[in-house]
Amino acid sequence: MSLAATSAYDGFRGTRRFGSLDGLRGLAILAVVWHHAQSDQGSSPARRGHLGVDLFFVVSGFLIVTLLLRERARDGAISLPRFYVRRALRIFPLYYVALAGYYAIAWWRGGDLLQQVATDLPYAAAYVANWVTLDSLLLITWSLAAEEQFYMFWPGVERFAPRGAKQVVAVMLAGCVAVQLLAAHADWHVAPFLAGASFTPILAGVALAHLLHSPAGFRRVHRVLGARAAAPLALAAMVGVALIPWSNMHGLPRVAFALAGVALVGACVLREDHGLQQLLVQRPLARIGMVSYGIYLLHLVPNLGLVFARHRLPEIPSPVRFVVMLAGSWLLAELSFALLERPLLRLKERWR
Repeated sequence: MSLAATSAYDGFRGTRRFGSLDGLRGLAILAVVWHHAQSDQGSSPARRGHLGVDLFFVVSGFLIVTLLLRERARDGAISLPRFYVRRALRIFPLYYVALAGYYAIAWWRGGDLLQQVATDLPYAAAYVANWVTLDSLLLITWSLAAEEQFYMFWPGVERFAPRGAKQVVAVMLAGCVAVQLLAAHADWHVAPFLAGASFTPILAGVALAHLLHSPAGFRRVHRVLGARAAAPLALAAMVGVALIPWSNMHGLPRVAFALAGVALVGACVLREDHGLQQLLVQRPLARIGMVSYGIYLLHLVPNLGLVFARHRLPEIPSPVRFVVMLAGSWLLAELSFALLERPLLRLKERWR
């Protein structure tokens, strides 16, 4: 390894908090809120904000597995009980409070909204919403279901098969990509989740974590993504893939977007002084990223207010709806963070 790569590797392994990941989460949640602010959910390039979820997946796969790998390097083993306690404290409380809140709103309004939410609630509560087609506002829980299913399985691979984990992630990644491509280009009907995002971006993030954890893998990635310009170029590639007027974003376009997302995350963690640093560490964007979990779960609440008041208001343009949804959900997320999440995060630190 060259002196520059060695220095970069030492810096990477010594980094306890990657400064740009909150900014990346901020970009991802802005895209998702923009997507749900659109009155027309067509297939035009302006309606591709749902791809922000794929970037969330890449960041999550990279960060969680990097922490597991470093735990094993530090302590000699991975503690699964500690991992699952930390995960439960971070994810479950706000998730089930949000589900209860959505049900309460549906019960108050009654009618079709209550029927739809009541039908979908068991799937959302059981974290299986990615395998069924939900018809209510609980459809946003599909991505959280996919993450939880993956993290019920993957840490066990890291714990009990550390030498084979790289091979397992390679096989799973190849399988998911193959299913995506076949489902898009052949008369082969699979669950919409497998034809869409699938587990591809999470697995790609896991693969990136393994590559960067080892000196040899880090050296190979550093050769490609080590320049300051790599991060802006990767972001441009992601935006370019999203803006191409594909008939839909299944198959090759979705795989290409995930790969560009991996390049973006890799370029942002290889070095802290990458070409997007000044953007991603801006306080508003980073703060939005920090509370993005709450924004994601709650961003449909202000939209419901707009829907309920539509007979009193003129037609609301999508940019205005976006601003209302973002501002309202950000406020709700900050309240949730202060009253619920922050105390639990302090408790979570005891299980590190």
